[in-house]
Amino acid sequence: MLPEKTFENRVGIITGGGTGIGFAIARELAKLGATVIIASRSEEHLGPAVEQLRSETGRKNAADFVVLDVRESDSVEAMVAKVHGEHGHIDFLVNNAGRSIRRAIEASYDRFHDYERTMQLNYFGCLRVTMGVLPGMVHKTRGHVVNISSIGVLTMSPRFAAIVASTAALDAGPRGAAPPRRARARDSGRPCSTDRPNHAALA
Repeated sequence: MLPEKTFENRVGIITGGGTGIGFAIARELAKLGATVIIASRSEEHLGPAVEQLRSETGRKNAADFVVLDVRESDSVEAMVAKVHGEHGHIDFLVNNAGRSIRRAIEASYDRFHDYERTMQLNYFGCLRVTMGVLPGMVHKTRGHVVNISSIGVLTMSPRFAAIVASTAALDAGPRGAAPPRRARARDSGRPCSTDRPNHAALA
């Protein structure tokens, strides 16, 4: 168990942070002293989530929110600029936004868009946000990106082909994104990691 204030003065973004796994992560990090910026398309969940985190921690700076659509580059750029402008830096990113589609391949012959939509959100969306925050992290030679994937990548669950394909891409991406040698010399920690909760939690 980490001591209180472990993440004091750290600022991080959690996509899909208004509910579910994303909110649970935000809650734990706020308890440890972080300032968490919860980001989501669903604005109705964001305000109440922020108020709950501020109330539980007794800190006004425990949480803030920004409306974000990870599928849109303009939305990501605006979010990164807002967080930098209001907080000065971004220390960590949790890529939690995602969607799950449960459908057998036999029922998907005329639904190619299922695969396009999951790739757009679960892979390209995460990549878009990651590429948005990385320049600042590289400049500071400090930062960490956590990708929330799916246990389906390991179990190859039937009827979840679309999400498994998209999260498998998300799993593979960071392996080829090692930091430059100079950055590695200054920071021996892993710059990117992946967690694989039950795929149903991404629905």
